[in-house]
Amino acid sequence: MSIIPVNKSSAAYPGLSQEFATRCRNLCRHTLPAEIWEAWQHLEMRTPSDKLSFPSDGGEDEKLDFIDRYLFDLLSPKDLAPPNRNVLPNWRADLNKYRGWLLHRCLLQLDQIRRNPKTRHAYVLPEDLSKIVGDLYLFHKHIVGVDANISNYSFDQLKKKVDGHRLQQPIEFGERVRAHAAFLITDTSSELEAFLPEGWKATTATVITAEGGLIRRSPGAKLIALLEDGTEVIQLLTEKASRAYGSPDWCTAFRRRATYFSDYKDDLLLVLAPNGERWQLHARKDMYMDATDTKVDLGDLFKRFVGLEEAFLPYLLKNNRAELIDEYTQELRASRVDNTELFERFKNAFFESIDRLGSGTIEAGLKRCLAYEDWEEAMAPYLGPLINKAIEGDKELAVVTILNFVCTRSDMWANALKDYIHISFNYLARDSASEDILENSTRYSLLSNFMQGDFPEWESQINDAIRGRIVQRLQQPLLLDL
Repeated sequence: MSIIPVNKSSAAYPGLSQEFATRCRNLCRHTLPAEIWEAWQHLEMRTPSDKLSFPSDGGEDEKLDFIDRYLFDLLSPKDLAPPNRNVLPNWRADLNKYRGWLLHRCLLQLDQIRRNPKTRHAYVLPEDLSKIVGDLYLFHKHIVGVDANISNYSFDQLKKKVDGHRLQQPIEFGERVRAHAAFLITDTSSELEAFLPEGWKATTATVITAEGGLIRRSPGAKLIALLEDGTEVIQLLTEKASRAYGSPDWCTAFRRRATYFSDYKDDLLLVLAPNGERWQLHARKDMYMDATDTKVDLGDLFKRFVGLEEAFLPYLLKNNRAELIDEYTQELRASRVDNTELFERFKNAFFESIDRLGSGTIEAGLKRCLAYEDWEEAMAPYLGPLINKAIEGDKELAVVTILNFVCTRSDMWANALKDYIHISFNYLARDSASEDILENSTRYSLLSNFMQGDFPEWESQINDAIRGRIVQRLQQPLLLDL
């Protein structure tokens, strides 16, 4: 990569006029606050002699010059041949004639984010810069005539213009089995061999192919579900595994550049169909992408793959995406899933996930049951066991949330929980020494809503529990520090 020295009095590289560079700088200087650049702070680029980082503490000129240089490198000719393959180079054309448009559009989008942070965009900056360059290459290669004037396009319009020219990128059979061999986590070697071709032998540390090749194991992919049609739902735990399984168009699986895997590593799921089609799912970021990195409808995936909604439900609950569950499961109920069956899936996922759920997620899950009249009644017998499960896992937040929510939302549920009041309160007050301490303790204050509900018999039972705790303390030996 050749680096041209920065000249702050004009554009850093050929192709940008001084007038255009000045307009870009003015846009940045007068409208973009410092926090807009936070997502760009991790950007780095290598020069022949050094590694440059985004100048977070620098002025607007320094930021723009860095981005200009960064884009120059992205748009320079690149070998598109797959890495680590014995194939001839496949050089992509120099796209720097689009650099002025790209820089200007980046700044305009940042300004739109400043004005309305909730606005959705076709590309997320800066992580999608490589994807934009890929689309510019398709534009350069396929769009001709009067349609080829890039200045007429926004980012969204560019994406739509080249959608029909994208190549689907299914995972090849050889790539799949090698990824399984290297990264798939299983309890035993024989379980792993079930995912490998006949004749391949697995040990804890290696896999030997039928031809005698050696693949070293580096577990980084967890099988979440194997659906009826053979589709695999896999949680990707490491960047290496993400690159092995993922589409090269995904920012979490770039082959030749640094990835954004660390931004998604908490719950990044791969849906891998038997024919090699693949999708990437991430609930927290509301990201559901096909192999071309085009967003797809989660409901459509649920309808296509029986059992996927059950596998993905804990991740939606964990990330407080209950509204998505409502939206898609109502369609599923009407199309093919019996309401009783759907409730059982919800209940099982809720129980299995209780150790990972926060108060907002627990409350969102219980609200779902109130939304369906028959679910409210069906959930009542399970509330007590749910509290017990939370207590067994020392999940104080779960206990408080369930009690507070239930006592204010549903008479049916309140009655169902009467038998669990003593055990729940004793759990919450277990470290308190006296009534005064109880009344001032954090645990006791968390139950204020619970005690102030419209169920006076509950308050009486809780007061009985308080007296029981005091008596228990008084019966213990008095320790004197002599």
